[in-house]
Amino acid sequence: MTTALGIDIGGTSVKLCVLGSQSQPLFARSQAYRRPDRDQLLRAIADASKDLAQTPETIGICAPGIFDSNSGRFVTCINLPGLIGVSLEELAEAARCQSARA
Repeated sequence: MTTALGIDIGGTSVKLCVLGSQSQPLFARSQAYRRPDRDQLLRAIADASKDLAQTPETIGICAPGIFDSNSGRFVTCINLPGLIGVSLEELAEAARCQSARA
């Protein structure tokens, strides 16, 4: 089954949702935090995704801030400073996915 993972990184929580090939929700989870640093943010993503049954084929990431596609990292994020310097690969790996590309 083809699946897609959506990761919504917000100022107070991270939300994950896996959709099946017919866009039906297969898995959803939220993990709250308060102004996390880099490690706390990645841990929150890992905790939210710990029960994923399989690695999704597609990943979509929504995050506040400015992403630099040349460096592959977030360079500015006013309300979530722990995201600054984090790459898409790190976010995907925290969610136990194989890889991510800008």
